This record gives sequence, structure tokens and C-alpha cells, in this order.
Amino acid sequence: MENTINPDTKRPYSITMIERLMHDIHFAVDPHKSSKKQALDVIHRLVKKFPIKRSPMRLRLTVGEKNFSTILEKLGTWNGEIVTMDESGTQFSVDDQKMAARLANTMCNSLKGRPALGRIFQGKEPPQFVAIFQPMVVLKVLAGIESIGIRKSTRP
Repeated sequence: MENTINPDTKRPYSITMIERLMHDIHFAVDPHKSSKKQALDVIHRLVKKFPIKRSPMRLRLTVGEKNFSTILEKLGTWNGEIVTMDESGTQFSVDDQKMAARLANTMCNSLKGRPALGRIFQGKEPPQFVAIFQPMVVLKVLAGIESIGIRKSTRP
């Protein structure tokens, strides 16, 4: 529930606010049920009563100037939104929950072997880094060094 926002105000819900909302719907913890089942149940009940939405994912990319124009053209077809761009024009952020993973996959294919580095943000803290090189995408957790996933490209 840390990554939730009010869609009307676009402001995140604090944990104390979520606790207050749980109290308003008269939710009580049952020690005989699994915590995952109870969490899913309370989320469904909260969504029915209050305006709650997942916070949008932000993808910050750092690409070379040669690749920047290619990515900028593709953003129009992906319905992406550039939030910030630095002075050199090589770093920008994209705000869209569904687009972040699709952008990483498509960028991997469109860069044709040229390296780029991306960072995925969810809510306040960046949960993972995405290093994009052909032919693989490696996801690493910020706190640790271990990789949490490797997806090989389908391109030859």
C-alpha cells in the first residue's frame, strides 16, 4: 500500500491514512488466515469505497546523443510523457505504469547492440536498475548485488 495515490489529487497515501481507511471499513486482522489473503481482501474492499490507484511508474533513461533522437521518436508512438530532460538532452524520464517494461523491451531491440542504462521508479524509492545491453536485460536490486532476473532477447 506504500505505492498508492489518490487519483483526484495525485498525492500518495501515507501509512497512517491507509490504517485510518482500514478502520473506516471495519477491517480486522484474522490470525487464522494468511496475511497475503487478508492483504488482497483489504485492497479490494478499500478500492470499492475510496479512490485508490497505484502510483505511476517512472523510467529514467540515460542514452547517448546518437540514440536520443531514435528514442524520442518512439516515445510518440508509445504514448509516453517526458517529465524532465537534462541540459545535454540525453537523460529523460517517462511517467507511465504500463509503458516502462514495454519501453525497456522495445529499446533493447531498437538500439541494436548499443548500450544504455535505465532506472525504474515505483513510488518514492527506485526499486531496481535495468541495464540494457543486447542480447539480454539484467535486473538488479538496489540494496543487493544479486540479479533478480535475466531475459534473453528473441532477436538473433
